[in-house]
Amino acid sequence: MNINRITSSIAVFFALAVIIYLAVWTRSSTLNTPTVLDYDPFWFYRHAEEIEENNFHVPKWDILSYYPPGRPTEPFQGWPYTIAIFHKFLQQFVPAITLTRAAILSPLIMVGLAVIPAFFLGRLFSNSIGGIATAFFLVLTPTFLGVSMAGYSDSDAPVVFYAILSILLTVFAIKKSQENLIKSIPYIIIAIISNLLFVYNWGGGWITLLFFTMLIPGLFIFRIIEEMIHSKKFKLNLESIKTETKPIFISLLLILIVTNLIGFFLNWGSVFYSLLGGLAFTGLAGKLMLGGVFILLGLMGYIVGVIFFKRYGRIACTLIALFLAAWLIFFSKVSTEPLLVSISVAELQPLNIFTKDGFFAVANRVGFLPTILTLIVLPLLAFYKIYRKEKISYVEIFLFLWALVSFYLITRGVRFSLLFSISTAVVSGYVIGNLFIYLRNRSPILFSSIFGVIALFSLIFLSDAIQSGFASTGMILSQNWYDALDWLKANADKDSLISTWWDPGHIITGYTGLKVHADGAHCTPNDCIPYNHNIRIRDMGRIFSTNNETESINILLKYKELTPEQCEAARKKFENKMPEDACKPVSDIYLIASSDLVGKYYWLSYFGSYNEITKTGQGRNFIQLPFSGFDSSGLPTYGDVITLMQKDNQLIAVLNIPQQGIRNAVIKDIIYYQNNQEIISTYNATNNTFDGLLLVDPSFSAVILMEAAVRDSILTRLFFWNGEGLNNFILVYSNPEVKIFKAIL
Repeated sequence: MNINRITSSIAVFFALAVIIYLAVWTRSSTLNTPTVLDYDPFWFYRHAEEIEENNFHVPKWDILSYYPPGRPTEPFQGWPYTIAIFHKFLQQFVPAITLTRAAILSPLIMVGLAVIPAFFLGRLFSNSIGGIATAFFLVLTPTFLGVSMAGYSDSDAPVVFYAILSILLTVFAIKKSQENLIKSIPYIIIAIISNLLFVYNWGGGWITLLFFTMLIPGLFIFRIIEEMIHSKKFKLNLESIKTETKPIFISLLLILIVTNLIGFFLNWGSVFYSLLGGLAFTGLAGKLMLGGVFILLGLMGYIVGVIFFKRYGRIACTLIALFLAAWLIFFSKVSTEPLLVSISVAELQPLNIFTKDGFFAVANRVGFLPTILTLIVLPLLAFYKIYRKEKISYVEIFLFLWALVSFYLITRGVRFSLLFSISTAVVSGYVIGNLFIYLRNRSPILFSSIFGVIALFSLIFLSDAIQSGFASTGMILSQNWYDALDWLKANADKDSLISTWWDPGHIITGYTGLKVHADGAHCTPNDCIPYNHNIRIRDMGRIFSTNNETESINILLKYKELTPEQCEAARKKFENKMPEDACKPVSDIYLIASSDLVGKYYWLSYFGSYNEITKTGQGRNFIQLPFSGFDSSGLPTYGDVITLMQKDNQLIAVLNIPQQGIRNAVIKDIIYYQNNQEIISTYNATNNTFDGLLLVDPSFSAVILMEAAVRDSILTRLFFWNGEGLNNFILVYSNPEVKIFKAIL
């Protein structure tokens, strides 16, 4: 009996148990939410409910989303299936547990499970110390915490779990193939299954295989450069490179080819479809990037030819790869245009990560220590190995490619920080594990100093995680929203259509079971006929931003019922997927005007005025200004641009924006409150008048400035004036945050 090994195993088990506890505990502040949180989690909850009700069969058609006529159910239903399975499993211990409760617990379960493959991946890349570090940084990184709280049953938790699992099993299969290719076949099969599970749980799950695809040219090219540096000659020894890379490439190609073939036949796409779709989603599908795809595939074909074949085989492999690239780009009908709505998503705005603010925006989401270990220490270790003429392993090359690409993706928006956080966790474990090996038998002072710094920053990382977790309660729906949704659920006919901005669509369908005009599940022209996401987002914006009630009603009318020709076109496209009632006219249309639309009005007006020819719109804002203090005359000021004063026994507002040529202009309309009475004042006795409206908070702590187009918009008249003066919008429910109108069509 090896006492040291047993003691070490107990210590590792205890460390992992503590990490699992911390991961769950830091996410527990939202554990008592009555429903799942935020917007997107309702989408997965709703589909889990449908799967349970349909005897664990996925419905072919989603009639609630993008009605009329709905849309085909997305093929990637692994996560809703998992939530439903969790529910059935938990019922064995707590029979009364509801699906809602299971959905609330589901991210905690997945986060706890993610600790296990994270540890084994870190240990595979270094040692148990590296495995523990990988698990610690993975589950406690701030960006992951924010999207895996209790109740946040979005796909982020399974994305992290399956990303780690698929990389672990793929690397393990490669390692086994280096020992014996035939005996590695079971491991290759398991790796294929893990990658398919990743794709089934998230349509973008091809991304880990994309990194492994990049490893084929990356490893080959790096070995050439490395040999030149070591030998200080331009002469190449391709035979030694072939000997090393052949078993790696055989196992990788088997995994890639089989997974892609199965994915293609299951209608899950392929790694290259996913690449083109990802480039389109991030707005990178320009000529340069598409040319890069062409070069990548051509280079892969050539390298495979070099490794496995002679001259003519190399030519054939290269031509086949180039043909595949051309077919994908020009003939596969994969959209290379981003959906219009993407430009309004805050987390998809371009970010300059090479500025101080950009760097810290990333570091704050991922953690300062993992960021430094990934961007600075990992390259230093690589340069150190090159200097010592030590061979850099394919694992290190893979880690470098993985971290580099995921870091670059953040330039397209901080949403991709989750992918970067996965790579930083694994890199951090790798670096810490290898530093432990390098330093443990060297200077005790150096060892203690370096690991003392790592321990200090790890404690700071843990402290930030705890604070972040217990500050993440803002995603719980407000009582005002619950009350409004309850009213709809109780009073709206089941064939009603609910229209508002696209954000709350998942909540409306998931909570009320009613149809929505649009939601957050982006819908391309291939999936939504006749009105795709781009059309609906422009229509929604115009409904709210126009000042013409007739125009607003006419837009809503087109969603009351499809024409026979439109319905037939959809049936021809989707054949037997569409149910009989997919073209049934809606009985009523309700329009929701909510307080959050005031802050989002820029995008409502932008899309509402969007011109397909010029590819732009004119966004306007409700300008909300806080009380700034008193000027030298003792008059209250707001945002240092508006001053309130008395004139002719009435309150007036003076606007000063010198950079726009506005100086001492009197705002035409002002609304304020005195003794709880609303006072409406119009001042038009000067040539220097700003045609707009100033709404003063009853406490005089803030004001809202509206230019004329905003003042007269349908949204302003609905939300601020309860539809007063409108003939076709009848207020049927109201609270301070949500107002519901029935459209008279």
